[in-house]
Amino acid sequence: MEPSATSLPAATRLGPVTLRVADAEAALMVWRDIAGLSVLARREDLISLGAGGRTLIELTGGAGPATAGPVVGLFHVALHVTSRAALGGVLARIRASGRRHSGQDHTVSDSLYISDDDGNGIEFAFDTPDRGRIEAADGSIRAIRSDGRILSVIEPLDLDALAAETSEDRADRHALPADSFIGHIHFRTNDRARAHDFSARTLGFRPHGNAPAFSFCDVGTERRRHMVAFNSWGGENLPAASPDAPGVARFVILVPDAAALRDAGLRLRAAGHRAEQWPDGIRFADPDANPILLTDAAG
Repeated sequence: MEPSATSLPAATRLGPVTLRVADAEAALMVWRDIAGLSVLARREDLISLGAGGRTLIELTGGAGPATAGPVVGLFHVALHVTSRAALGGVLARIRASGRRHSGQDHTVSDSLYISDDDGNGIEFAFDTPDRGRIEAADGSIRAIRSDGRILSVIEPLDLDALAAETSEDRADRHALPADSFIGHIHFRTNDRARAHDFSARTLGFRPHGNAPAFSFCDVGTERRRHMVAFNSWGGENLPAASPDAPGVARFVILVPDAAALRDAGLRLRAAGHRAEQWPDGIRFADPDANPILLTDAAG
């Protein structure tokens, strides 16, 4: 049987991301108290956290020590909020914790960055598409503001200005709002061309920014252009992480219906990738061995 579609539908989105950590209870200090996620369930050594009753992050304990230096695998997972005030609330919690952090203005988003105690990178982002766009040009990538200015995609974010905009008595200072979501996930890779080809041609995401001179590429959908990204900023000879190291135990891609799920499975198998059918969807791994569950959001 041939797939009836060659790409993922525009309504495709990212679901929960399961992360390996040394101690799931200890990791709550970052994921609950700083990130602002709510604990939704505890099952053996798995803690589910989310917002608005929806699971966004799962923490599974028992990870070994992180590999020294960068490795192939997770760069960061991005929790997106839908207001600048909510992003300011995240910044207030980060500053109160004393945790090391940074901020960047990407033109199409404002972002904060921290890592948990196991080295799993976290981005908090507020989308600002009205301010401009991102485009790849001459092998690199740049931001074009709505007023025509051309800027880097990694301009510094004015953290003091963001903090000043957040009132002390706002409820969203203390928890991630209910409409927060996993907006994208970003990996380190030794082979961006392979990662991009698999994500776009086989899995069916739409190409977005393929920028060899910037050592970066990403893919998405018609609705959301930046959903899965890859970089080789740490070099192109990074070691693989050990199987029990901190990182992504699985991330979920939610397609809108059974037809889209079937078509994606057919594309994977036609390309020679092992794709196993399970009751919860199709399980497989990308070429860098990042585990993925592809499932039907309507099922």
